[in-house]
Amino acid sequence: MTDSNPDVELAKAAKRKKALKRRLFVYSAILGLIYGAFLFLPQQVDWNQKPIPNPNPKVDPDSRHLFSPGTRVLVVTAHPDDAEFYLGAGLVGLHEKGAEIRLVVCTNGDKGYYTRLFTNSERNAEVRQDEQLKASLQYGADVVFLGHPDGRLHKDEELVKEIKDQIARWHAEYVFCFDPEYPPKVSHQDHRRSGEAATEAAMQSPTVKWLLQFSTRAPNFGFDVSNWDLEIKMLSYHASQFHGKRLEMISNMVWENAQRDGEILGLGLAQGLRASRLDHS
Repeated sequence: MTDSNPDVELAKAAKRKKALKRRLFVYSAILGLIYGAFLFLPQQVDWNQKPIPNPNPKVDPDSRHLFSPGTRVLVVTAHPDDAEFYLGAGLVGLHEKGAEIRLVVCTNGDKGYYTRLFTNSERNAEVRQDEQLKASLQYGADVVFLGHPDGRLHKDEELVKEIKDQIARWHAEYVFCFDPEYPPKVSHQDHRRSGEAATEAAMQSPTVKWLLQFSTRAPNFGFDVSNWDLEIKMLSYHASQFHGKRLEMISNMVWENAQRDGEILGLGLAQGLRASRLDHS
C-alpha cells in the first residue's frame, strides 16, 4: 500500500473547508432573515401569561351614566380599524344613547398588513385614515390621529402626554384602551404600548372615573353585540384591510371572540371589557 499523496490530501482539506464556509454562510443568512423578520413583524408573544384573577366578578362601570346623553368617552387605539374590530357595534350603541365620543388613533396606519416593500406607505396611511373617518361617522366620533409610525409605537413620556392632553381637552369620564395587563398570548406590540400609555394617562387624569380595557383575557363587563350585521358593517368600512376572503376570516375571528366573551359574561355575543374604577384621591 502506498502513502497518500500530500497534495491530494491538502486539496481535499481545502475543499472541505470551502464547503463548510459555504454552509455556514447559508445558515447565517437564513438565521439573519428569520431575525430580520422577527424585528420587522410587530407581534409580541406572552410566554408567561399573568393568571386571570380568580374570582373575577362582573363590574358595572356606572352603565346608566355611560349610556346617557352627554357622557364624555375617549377611545384610544393603536391603528385605524382597531376601534371597529374590538368595539364597533358597542360604540354605535353608546352613540345612540347620546354619549359623546372622541377617538384617538396613535399611529398613522402606514404599514397595514406589513407590505411596506410593495405599497406606497404614504398612500396607505392616507387611505386607512380616510376609512377610519368614514367608519367613525357611524358613532359620531371626533377623531384625532397622533401620527406615530405604524408598527414601532413606543410607550414613552411623549405618548403619555399626548393622550393625557386629549383626555383633558375632551374632559373624558371614561377611557377605553387595549388591556396591557391581560392581553392575548399573541398580540401586536402597538396594541400593548398604546394600552400602557393610555392606562398611565388615565390614572393621571382626575376627570376619568372608569378605565375600560378591550382585547382582554379577563373581561368583567361587555357590550352586547347581538346585532351582528352591524358589526360586519363596521368592519367593512376598512376595505383596504378587510375585503373578500380576509373580511370573512376577520369576521370569523371577531365572532369567535364575541362568543367566548359572551359565554364568560352570560351574554349571547359580547365585546368583552375589563372595567376598573379609578380613585384619584
